[in-house]
Amino acid sequence: PTTLEAIEELGNGWTAAEALAIALYCVLSAGGPLEAMRAAVNNGGASDVLGALCGNLLGAGLGDDWIPGAWIDVLDARPVIEELVADFTSRCIVGVDVDRRRYPGVDMAKIDHRPVHRTV
Repeated sequence: PTTLEAIEELGNGWTAAEALAIALYCVLSAGGPLEAMRAAVNNGGASDVLGALCGNLLGAGLGDDWIPGAWIDVLDARPVIEELVADFTSRCIVGVDVDRRRYPGVDMAKIDHRPVHRTV
């Protein structure tokens, strides 16, 4: 089948399972990252979700060198996104703590960290 036919067989991306399957298919079947992104967003399904998942998979595997400069130049809130990426990289990849005061909303001290035991 063509790429579009194969994607249609996987669904339209409206459920998490379909969206992940389609994004993975786009990454694995495409001739490169731009082709993968085009397949993810031009199939008539949940193009915003599929593009986001596909882009995240590509970013995790390839970094950001494949992203055309023209795409980066027109990003809304680019400075905020770049700051978030820098903090994510510091925290999750390098292992350096970030200033959590910049990310309010969850008081970790109030979260019950005891394991949840469920009986069936």
